[in-house]
Amino acid sequence: MQKTVAERDQYQGLLHLPSNCPGYTSTFFENLAMGGCVLQYDAGSDYKLPDLKAGEHYLSYDAQRPESLMEAAETFLKNPAAFQKMAEEGQRLCLQNHTIEQRLQEIFQVVASHLGKNGIPGPDSEAGKAVSEILEKLQAAKNPQT
Repeated sequence: MQKTVAERDQYQGLLHLPSNCPGYTSTFFENLAMGGCVLQYDAGSDYKLPDLKAGEHYLSYDAQRPESLMEAAETFLKNPAAFQKMAEEGQRLCLQNHTIEQRLQEIFQVVASHLGKNGIPGPDSEAGKAVSEILEKLQAAKNPQT
């Protein structure tokens, strides 16, 4: 495993292919964090990142036009060293703004915004309804009617 990770850390370019998950997946951020130039499909206007920009921090291609991937790859492969500054800047911003710790803080902020006073969901909130439903199911499972 360590050998695989060490080899991947030496890659100058990393291709990120579309997946079933819309937007930017963790692989995109992992690839940026490793410091190679990332070739990322255009995730669309619904998934714009405020700090990371195509053409400045990574190369972009249109997943609906396979020839655009070929063009981006050819451009990169002709002179990978020319993209080193792009890779370094992408890595810097990724490590500054897109860490697991920051993602967890964002998740906790969303959860906290749905909770009521003292972290207890209000009964009319979506979280309160979900908690009530879960508690009812747990109670029913504990006391099955035969």
